[in-house]
Amino acid sequence: MEDLKPEGDTRAHIRVAVEFAAAKLTNESGGIYGELRNISEGGLAILTDKAIEEDTVIYASFALAATSMSPQMIRAQCRARHSYPDIQGKGVITGLAFENLSPDDQAVIQVYIMNSNTQAAQS
Repeated sequence: MEDLKPEGDTRAHIRVAVEFAAAKLTNESGGIYGELRNISEGGLAILTDKAIEEDTVIYASFALAATSMSPQMIRAQCRARHSYPDIQGKGVITGLAFENLSPDDQAVIQVYIMNSNTQAAQS
Protein backbone atom coordinates (compact mmCIF):
# COMPACT_ATOMS: atom_id res chain seq x y z
CA MET A 1 0.00 0.00 0.00
CA GLU A 2 1.22 3.49 -0.82
CA ASP A 3 2.49 5.47 2.17
CA LEU A 4 -0.18 8.12 2.75
CA LYS A 5 1.05 9.36 6.13
CA PRO A 6 1.49 13.13 6.49
CA GLU A 7 5.05 14.40 6.35
CA GLY A 8 6.64 14.25 9.79
CA ASP A 9 4.27 11.52 11.06
CA THR A 10 6.53 8.96 12.71
CA ARG A 11 3.81 6.47 13.65
CA ALA A 12 4.18 2.96 12.23
CA HIS A 13 0.80 2.79 10.47
CA ILE A 14 -1.51 5.04 8.45
CA ARG A 15 -4.60 6.11 10.41
CA VAL A 16 -8.03 6.70 8.93
CA ALA A 17 -10.96 8.38 10.61
CA VAL A 18 -13.90 6.29 11.70
CA GLU A 19 -17.25 8.07 11.82
CA PHE A 20 -20.24 7.10 13.93
CA ALA A 21 -18.70 3.91 15.33
CA ALA A 22 -19.29 2.86 18.89
CA ALA A 23 -17.09 0.35 20.66
CA LYS A 24 -17.49 -1.71 23.77
CA LEU A 25 -14.35 -2.06 25.88
CA THR A 26 -13.96 -4.59 28.68
CA ASN A 27 -11.24 -5.47 31.13
CA GLU A 28 -11.07 -7.08 34.55
CA SER A 29 -12.80 -4.00 36.03
CA GLY A 30 -15.88 -4.28 33.80
CA GLY A 31 -17.04 -2.58 30.64
CA ILE A 32 -17.16 0.92 29.23
CA TYR A 33 -18.35 2.31 25.95
CA GLY A 34 -16.45 4.63 23.68
CA GLU A 35 -16.44 6.19 20.26
CA LEU A 36 -13.88 5.08 17.70
CA ARG A 37 -11.92 8.06 16.38
CA ASN A 38 -9.43 6.41 14.04
CA ILE A 39 -8.02 3.02 13.16
CA SER A 40 -4.81 1.66 11.70
CA GLU A 41 -3.40 -1.79 11.09
CA GLY A 42 -1.66 -1.50 14.46
CA GLY A 43 -4.46 -0.19 16.67
CA LEU A 44 -7.14 2.39 17.23
CA ALA A 45 -7.90 5.61 19.05
CA ILE A 46 -11.05 5.73 21.15
CA LEU A 47 -12.86 8.53 22.96
CA THR A 48 -14.13 7.64 26.43
CA ASP A 49 -15.25 9.58 29.47
CA LYS A 50 -12.19 8.57 31.50
CA ALA A 51 -8.56 7.66 30.89
CA ILE A 52 -7.48 4.06 30.56
CA GLU A 53 -4.24 3.38 32.42
CA GLU A 54 -1.21 2.68 30.22
CA ASP A 55 -0.47 -1.04 29.65
CA THR A 56 -4.02 -2.06 30.64
CA VAL A 57 -5.23 -5.01 28.57
CA ILE A 58 -8.58 -4.16 26.95
CA TYR A 59 -10.93 -6.26 24.85
CA ALA A 60 -12.52 -4.10 22.17
CA SER A 61 -15.61 -4.97 20.14
CA PHE A 62 -16.73 -2.78 17.23
CA ALA A 63 -18.22 -3.05 13.75
CA LEU A 64 -16.50 -1.93 10.54
CA ALA A 65 -18.08 -1.74 7.11
CA ALA A 66 -15.03 -2.60 5.00
CA THR A 67 -17.10 -3.23 1.89
CA SER A 68 -20.65 -2.60 0.73
CA MET A 69 -21.66 -5.73 2.62
CA SER A 70 -22.94 -5.64 6.19
CA PRO A 71 -20.55 -4.34 8.82
CA GLN A 72 -18.29 -7.00 10.28
CA MET A 73 -17.83 -7.32 14.02
CA ILE A 74 -14.21 -7.04 15.15
CA ARG A 75 -13.19 -8.41 18.54
CA ALA A 76 -9.63 -7.59 19.50
CA GLN A 77 -7.36 -7.83 22.48
CA CYS A 78 -5.60 -4.48 22.84
CA ARG A 79 -3.16 -2.77 25.18
CA ALA A 80 -3.53 0.87 26.21
CA ARG A 81 -0.49 2.86 25.06
CA HIS A 82 -1.35 6.47 25.95
CA SER A 83 -4.25 8.74 26.91
CA TYR A 84 -4.72 12.47 26.49
CA PRO A 85 -7.62 14.95 26.84
CA ASP A 86 -9.76 15.44 23.74
CA ILE A 87 -9.13 18.96 22.39
CA GLN A 88 -12.89 19.53 22.13
CA GLY A 89 -13.33 18.70 25.82
CA LYS A 90 -15.54 15.67 25.13
CA GLY A 91 -13.51 13.21 27.18
CA VAL A 92 -10.22 11.33 26.89
CA ILE A 93 -8.69 9.76 23.80
CA THR A 94 -6.78 6.55 24.39
CA GLY A 95 -4.50 4.87 21.89
CA LEU A 96 -4.92 1.09 21.92
CA ALA A 97 -2.46 -1.28 20.21
CA PHE A 98 -3.85 -4.51 18.78
CA GLU A 99 -2.53 -7.76 20.25
CA ASN A 100 -3.35 -11.21 18.85
CA LEU A 101 -5.63 -9.87 16.10
CA SER A 102 -7.09 -12.70 14.01
CA PRO A 103 -6.11 -12.85 10.32
CA ASP A 104 -9.78 -12.35 9.33
CA ASP A 105 -10.12 -9.23 11.48
CA GLN A 106 -6.78 -7.91 10.21
CA ALA A 107 -8.00 -8.37 6.62
CA VAL A 108 -11.22 -6.44 7.33
CA ILE A 109 -9.22 -3.58 8.86
CA GLN A 110 -6.81 -3.50 5.89
CA VAL A 111 -9.71 -3.34 3.40
CA TYR A 112 -11.40 -0.60 5.46
CA ILE A 113 -8.21 1.48 5.45
CA MET A 114 -7.59 0.91 1.75
CA ASN A 115 -11.20 1.85 0.85
CA SER A 116 -11.09 4.94 3.10
CA ASN A 117 -7.85 6.14 1.47
CA THR A 118 -9.26 5.50 -2.01
CA GLN A 119 -12.40 7.49 -1.23
CA ALA A 120 -10.34 10.33 0.24
CA ALA A 121 -8.13 10.45 -2.86
CA GLN A 122 -11.20 10.66 -5.11
CA SER A 123 -12.76 13.54 -3.14
